[in-house]
Amino acid sequence: MMFRLSLFKPSDVPEIDVNETWIKRQAIVRDETLLLPPLKKPKNTKRKTLTGSGKIISSGYHDLLLAQAALKP
Repeated sequence: MMFRLSLFKPSDVPEIDVNETWIKRQAIVRDETLLLPPLKKPKNTKRKTLTGSGKIISSGYHDLLLAQAALKP
């Protein structure tokens, strides 16, 4: 078994120094190009209704109209 382990020893070749410009370029690539796309803004999910004349009334404005109608005698 020791013979098999001796076959997988790391090589005696010295490691090649990494160029500093490559390290800088690698950081730039990671920061700028490998970013996730920006989050999408949520769309307006409020329900809208139409009046008889075809005008769009949002739900907040609809509640206001209902309150005004309730106040009238």
